[in-house]
Amino acid sequence: MAVLFPDLEAAKAAKQKPTEGEVFLLEFLETHFDDQVEVYFQPCFNGDRPDIVLMSPTMGVIIIEVKDWNLDLYSIDTNNRWVVSLSDRPKQIKSPFQQAYRYKKNFFEIHVNGLLEKSLKNEKFFRLIKTYVYFHNGSKVDLERLYQPHLDRLHEQARENEQRLKANPDYFDSYEKSRKWIERGKFRFERDLALSLHRDKLKKIAFPIAAKGSLFEESVYTEFKRLLNPPYHYASEGKPPSYSDKQAKLIQSESKARAKICGLAGSGKTVVLAGRAVNAHKRHGGRVLVLTFNITLGSYIHDKISAVKRRLSLVCL
Repeated sequence: MAVLFPDLEAAKAAKQKPTEGEVFLLEFLETHFDDQVEVYFQPCFNGDRPDIVLMSPTMGVIIIEVKDWNLDLYSIDTNNRWVVSLSDRPKQIKSPFQQAYRYKKNFFEIHVNGLLEKSLKNEKFFRLIKTYVYFHNGSKVDLERLYQPHLDRLHEQARENEQRLKANPDYFDSYEKSRKWIERGKFRFERDLALSLHRDKLKKIAFPIAAKGSLFEESVYTEFKRLLNPPYHYASEGKPPSYSDKQAKLIQSESKARAKICGLAGSGKTVVLAGRAVNAHKRHGGRVLVLTFNITLGSYIHDKISAVKRRLSLVCL
């Protein structure tokens, strides 16, 4: 059985409860893979919080975005943008595939030390991470309803483009421009459909490296492990923090004092920030402003401050 971080019961008891789809997928992954595979539920690092991340010491990383959506309410436009119709006025939303791709991109460009440099030297390195989107309430028919009309339309446009060229050889420049545009569109729709999962397709989940490969070397695995399983995420979730001697000094608040604290993901920076914010409030009795760059990290900091002082009144904007 795969190893879950945190285990299933701890995940169900977490402050942010897993959805029905997340629980179903975690149960499947735990029994489908062997104990060489690690499954991380909502790991939080530097503002990113993917739903589920799988990692094998030899076969790479998988990111899975989970959606419990009723797909009857969703559609995709000709530019591969998602639209939801919850009322009389349809609303454009971020594609779940864009979310998964962003997590992958950030692994390379922000989070994992040395990964970007390796990918620049070897383009195959970018394939170490594979992405999927699991639609818990979807089916093969639902997904084909979203994508097949667009693929049929593009196939028809490609056929018409070929006919124009046969009828007029001078049309070649326009033909080539249209051909490239059609191929790009087909690639995006075919790619997303191939990476769409439903309950009957879960056994198709596969790691990017079929056998032990030299690209996913031990140092790369260790960097991912440090990022996905930091000491302050799972073990201390919802509990008052235990500070090291150095952290105990850093959380002290002094009037007009400034400090710049640097550290790797999982080293306890947010825990220190939470303790320092609470001590600042204790010192002057007023409000404490904490600024961050996205909602996910803001909510994470909110939880850490709550763990330090549960009766403190908090507002997350």
